[in-house]
Amino acid sequence: MQKLLIAIAAVLLLPHQAFAVPITVDGITLETGSVFATGNVFENRVSAVNDVLSGYGEITEIFGPSGRTWAMGQNGYHLTYVFTGFVVASISNTHIDFTGGEIRFYVQNESSPGYTALTPTTPAGGNAATEVAQDFLEAGDGTLWLSTIGNTFLDNLSGSPVTLHGEGVGFNPGATNVGGAGTGLLDITGGSAAAYFQKDTIADSHGSAADLQFGSSFSNLSPLFNQDLSGSADLRGIAIAQIPEPSTLALLGIGLLSLGLGGRLNRTPRAHSTSFA
Repeated sequence: MQKLLIAIAAVLLLPHQAFAVPITVDGITLETGSVFATGNVFENRVSAVNDVLSGYGEITEIFGPSGRTWAMGQNGYHLTYVFTGFVVASISNTHIDFTGGEIRFYVQNESSPGYTALTPTTPAGGNAATEVAQDFLEAGDGTLWLSTIGNTFLDNLSGSPVTLHGEGVGFNPGATNVGGAGTGLLDITGGSAAAYFQKDTIADSHGSAADLQFGSSFSNLSPLFNQDLSGSADLRGIAIAQIPEPSTLALLGIGLLSLGLGGRLNRTPRAHSTSFA
């Protein structure tokens, strides 16, 4: 019995990541441990300091330690996102830095009343602005699954505090072809899935660890959409199961060990003393 209690206590005191457990939040399935999500992205073009980057997209696949855990449309669910507020702090033909910014993820089921699919379209002349506005509404519809804000880190080239850094070609005004990649850090602020992501897991150079890392690649080459730039996006983090706090686990483990020790002491024969008159 004592060995069993000790084994149970040891298991309870293992780190969260020791268990690869599926987690489904509003129809979206993760797995405890490393999370890697991929999707598409559609965004506007910025070309000057103080321009604001915004856009939207849809997550197409999510992967965990054992492989793919969810795909777009699985069981009728879709995970879309919108971002805005990334302000250009500095820009050259090949580098661009942003501050601020937020990204919000929304989940919706195809069977839900009022469901609207995100359907980016090819350029339609004078209707482009209207259709972009409609895309924002479609991507921002549904239940708030995760809300995030930019986490500040120091750009490795300029040393300036930024939340998003991009490198590529054609960032200067008037360039015909634009293409590149961006990387940024995020802090989780809310949403139904917020409690299932481990916080402060990504160290940065500004002294405040981030919760998530995101990246993208973008271009204005074919295929074209109403937004100036389109491409792919990814998100990385660590998912955790909702189990008791570490302090609670520690107390429970100590309690089990105490029970085992107490049982052993109770079974130990007591020594008898003999006195002589």
